[in-house]
Amino acid sequence: MTGKLPNSLFRTVGTYLGVPQTLDLTGAKAAVIGLPFDCGRHPRRVGARLGPAAIRYMSTDMVRHYRPDDPGDFDPVRALGLVDCGDVPVVSAEVESSVETMAEAISAVVERGVVPICMGGDGVISLPQMQALSRKYPDLCVLHFDSHTDAYPEAGNESEINPATTFAYAVQKGYVDASRSIHFGLRGFTYVPRVFDYTQGLGYQTIPIEALESEGVAGLAKRFKETVGDRPVFLCFDMDFFDPSAAPGVFTPAWGGATAREGLALLRALKGINFVGFDVNTLTPGADLKGQTAWLAATVMLEFCYLACDSLGLTPKGEAAY
Repeated sequence: MTGKLPNSLFRTVGTYLGVPQTLDLTGAKAAVIGLPFDCGRHPRRVGARLGPAAIRYMSTDMVRHYRPDDPGDFDPVRALGLVDCGDVPVVSAEVESSVETMAEAISAVVERGVVPICMGGDGVISLPQMQALSRKYPDLCVLHFDSHTDAYPEAGNESEINPATTFAYAVQKGYVDASRSIHFGLRGFTYVPRVFDYTQGLGYQTIPIEALESEGVAGLAKRFKETVGDRPVFLCFDMDFFDPSAAPGVFTPAWGGATAREGLALLRALKGINFVGFDVNTLTPGADLKGQTAWLAATVMLEFCYLACDSLGLTPKGEAAY
């Protein structure tokens, strides 16, 4: 199989951090993929489909490659040979067909030994990623940062895929090992009772946001690493993990979330986990404030690049890079 992807799976857009836009993955170790999909169901905050465009736009001038405290000149973007494949051509509100299209596109990247770094899109975009990754990694587990579990009882209806049922479906379809997977950042109110009980009944671990204060970044990172071990991990990062004061432009905001400093510090502390895929989701530009949330999401993606380098053994020995 050659490194080049089928042209029919992607379309041309601007790129993340100005990296080359190409479907030829020869030499690339990671690839950015836009998943501009949302179900169109939110009563007020429809528009997560515009997230990839907003992230790319804010990344160009507002995100830099280097850490000033690193002793060397390590650039994770260069080390990964990062490319941007563009957006997968999906149709919002056409859920089942779009999920299959996204899974096919992500599989085409994963099959070539390239780490997908995806951006959405509402929470549904994580389902085709887990579907695609599980084909290569049958022991896949997930680390999900979110104010919600996205594993609601409605998933018992096989015809209903929506942002609230993503992780329930992932278990029902056998995409992830829930017993080694974690939902962290949980808080706020829900439409239905006993959501955490239902999520735990699926096998997942649930950790409320208060653990960030009681255990600290280092304690939580240790807990995550002990849970996943050396298993392949999909890191799913919902931007509503952050407090709305840091990230106002999200699909379902909830007060009491992480600060930007806490969230980025936690990502850096995940070094050592075997990450095989990443996504950032639920950015809703229509609710954003001067691109603030898009800028933060673009920064989260750069943290993904550092973590991908660590997982692939690309970080030079003796350099901090974190």
